[in-house]
Amino acid sequence: MIYQECVDYLFGLHRFGIRLGLETMQGLCAGLGNPEQRLKFVHIAGTNGKGSTAAFLESVLREAGYRTGLYTSPHLIEMGERIRVCGETISKEDIVRLTLHIRGVIDSRPELKDTTFFEFVTAMALLYFGEKKVEIVVWETGLGGRLDATNVVDPECCIITGIGYDHMEHLGDTLEKIASEKAGIIKKGRPVVMKGYHPDSTSDIHAADKVLHARAAERGSEVVVVDTGRTLLMEKELPSGRFSFYDEGQKWILGLKGDYQCKNALLALKTCEVLQQRGWLISQEAKAKGLEQARWPGRFDILGTNPPWVLDGAHNEEGLKSVMASWYSWFGQAPGQVVFGCVTDKNLDAMARELFHTETTVRLVGLSTQRSQSLDKMKSAFLNKQTLAYDSLSLALQDCRTSGQSTLIVGSLYLAGEVLALLKDNPHELKLNG
Repeated sequence: MIYQECVDYLFGLHRFGIRLGLETMQGLCAGLGNPEQRLKFVHIAGTNGKGSTAAFLESVLREAGYRTGLYTSPHLIEMGERIRVCGETISKEDIVRLTLHIRGVIDSRPELKDTTFFEFVTAMALLYFGEKKVEIVVWETGLGGRLDATNVVDPECCIITGIGYDHMEHLGDTLEKIASEKAGIIKKGRPVVMKGYHPDSTSDIHAADKVLHARAAERGSEVVVVDTGRTLLMEKELPSGRFSFYDEGQKWILGLKGDYQCKNALLALKTCEVLQQRGWLISQEAKAKGLEQARWPGRFDILGTNPPWVLDGAHNEEGLKSVMASWYSWFGQAPGQVVFGCVTDKNLDAMARELFHTETTVRLVGLSTQRSQSLDKMKSAFLNKQTLAYDSLSLALQDCRTSGQSTLIVGSLYLAGEVLALLKDNPHELKLNG
């Protein structure tokens, strides 16, 4: 089997859709010798910020001298991005080898014949991390938590980055229901790090918070709350993009941009404190260098500064709100134009509302996935805006460049991945300045 045949096989597993439940994943792990039982994990769930928090934490742990694993989803360009050891993605050769091995186990067990794509790749990550003798894995949930395929592990600690409205057809239509699903990763006696909520937060946010605390109490788990509602002093420099913030007199330089990244960095730092209490050695120098060296593409990526161009994979109402706040904080006025595309299971109207207050032209693009939202439906959501629809992402970006206006590209991680792939293959495609 060559790599492309392997990828075609794996992507073909999408025909089994999304399955919430652990029975198949547990059977798959058993067939593979339960590699998860020989690894240490930090398990991360939440509506937004999981990937960035994971990137910060893994970078710090690596700087502290540990052999790290990082499992995230989705990928942006190459499937191997999901599985990393010490910052290096799994090789194509290892993907082929492990695919053949896992496929053999599935073919020998009729009860595993409907293994989904996500279950398969999750099993691949566990095997690979075991082979590479990883000391600690930063382990991101795919969807929800309680019934997510990743929830076969007993972690050192958990992180819940926050609760918002997303994937409601799977997780429930209230924040309490969504919180209950996310809280499912909390394990008996294992501490959980989570955001604290500002006193003026809405009542349903407080209700979600209570669900998380109740679950932790049931499991005898210590709750470590990070106050992310307080005002932080931030420093930004353009065109360098250097970004830092102060917390209790300590200056932290971040490798990721966007004001919202300060909260994710605080979650990672607090998790380091929890790990230190459990015997992990993490110096202040490792924390500082790890935060500064962290990289996570597609999250407030400043592609150019003259005029500003920003790429962000925000794909729900809360995410867009954070991106817009960061845009105004960095650049002072609304983007001249927005390139927008999303998938069908998102609250399109809610996302469009977050962009209504900007005096922008909205350039709508379809995505290269069967889940792409139609151009017609996106047009309907942006009825009160000046919109232009494109079948070609490349053409939309070229028109943006020709206009000479500041540009925000947002709406989906799929869109972020397509932009990054386009720039990777054609680095001079946009000829951006700054």
